Amino acid sequence: MRPLAIVSLHASPLAALGAGENGGMNVYVRAVCEELSRRGIPTEVFTRRASPDGPERVRLHQDSWVTQVEAGEPRPVDKGRLLDLLPAFTDGVLRQARYVPDGYSLIHSHYWLSGWTAVRLAAEWDLPWFHTAHTLARVKNERAASGAVLEPDHRIAVEQAVVREADRLIASSVSEAEDLVRLYAADRRRLAVVPPGVDLRIFTPRPADALRRRLGLEGMRTIVFAGRLERLKGAEIVLRATAILAAQGVGSGRLALVLAGEDSQNGMLESSALGGERARLEALARDLSIADRVRFTGAVDQRTLAGLLAL
Repeated sequence: MRPLAIVSLHASPLAALGAGENGGMNVYVRAVCEELSRRGIPTEVFTRRASPDGPERVRLHQDSWVTQVEAGEPRPVDKGRLLDLLPAFTDGVLRQARYVPDGYSLIHSHYWLSGWTAVRLAAEWDLPWFHTAHTLARVKNERAASGAVLEPDHRIAVEQAVVREADRLIASSVSEAEDLVRLYAADRRRLAVVPPGVDLRIFTPRPADALRRRLGLEGMRTIVFAGRLERLKGAEIVLRATAILAAQGVGSGRLALVLAGEDSQNGMLESSALGGERARLEALARDLSIADRVRFTGAVDQRTLAGLLAL
């Protein structure tokens, strides 16, 4: 069976989770490829090399490989600069494909940057092309919080081209599918909704007493927020909601909030004058007189997150 070509320029399934821009998309690509492998469907993931260390090609699962393509210096770069690296990345993917004599069966791109590359790959290889947006610029701009960095026009233009050209658009929810139709005039006949799954080998109920003691949360009713710290994610909303609930006496005064995550690039930029988004949120917690109820954990891995969700 010919492998699927998975294009994920900035979200490598090999990346450490929870810091910078690494998060749900990295998990999504890795989990989908692992499950496809278990079902006997091979995949080749193309991602940009972000470190000089390690081999060019890495096995992710039995029938799944990751090829790290040289495009720019092999180090993390600001997401806003990745557009300039797309021609080099695309050329690198096409060069690597020459070593696959039977070619690929299908292209699946993730995020608008990879969609830019997939437009050319689909034309060069004459293959069907699926695309998952993960986020949409017009939706982010429409719902942007005060002070948030707006998405640029060139991203919107690329997304519009992807919606027009892709053979199948994979939306993660009915709401996203409706946004694609409403804001990008997507053809409903080429839309499919495939909700993300949950790894029940990791995210299962578990004892939390030891973790509660370590965080100083014994006897507390606990709210958990998990996500990169930037204004779009809404950590400020849950902080203000916690303050309201505490003032109303919810939990008989034993209410706490755990914030798991670290500043993203946007978070650092949006709140640079205040020392970053985490520093802004910590100051807000103090202003709301709930600092003693709030725990900032920083970036955590999946197993640690599963423990936090069991609190």
